[in-house]
Amino acid sequence: MALPLKTINLSYERIINNSLSAQIQYFCVIGNVGAPSTDFYIFRSFLWNSTCYHWFGLTTEIRIYPKVKAPQGLFIAPFLHYQHYLIMESPDEANGEEQGSAYVGKIGLGLCMGRQWLIKNHLSFDLYGGPGINFITGTGAVLENPVI
Repeated sequence: MALPLKTINLSYERIINNSLSAQIQYFCVIGNVGAPSTDFYIFRSFLWNSTCYHWFGLTTEIRIYPKVKAPQGLFIAPFLHYQHYLIMESPDEANGEEQGSAYVGKIGLGLCMGRQWLIKNHLSFDLYGGPGINFITGTGAVLENPVI
């Protein structure tokens, strides 16, 4: 889902031993998703109207590979992440609306399970998911009716 949402996700994984690795991931939005100036009109028109989203995040994981040599195969990974969102809404002067904005910061931790495949030892493809808990803080009028 990264490309349709105009985001970049970069990861670096370092092998600690045969069954353990550490990974850090960074992701951010490319441009203004949903902004009137973007070329992704389907998102602006149907999902987010005149709302513009900017975000970035950082995730750290310790990946445990119980049955195979790291960094490929099935893994279990406790994680800690931080996400930062800036949400801006353009005014609709015809309806008397004013411009608004909000900041949301999210710190979370959890446990994920997944599988990773290596391509020529430098490129990987992985699928993962799992439960987590988030602690959210923020400012602005958007928090009265949260979108996250």
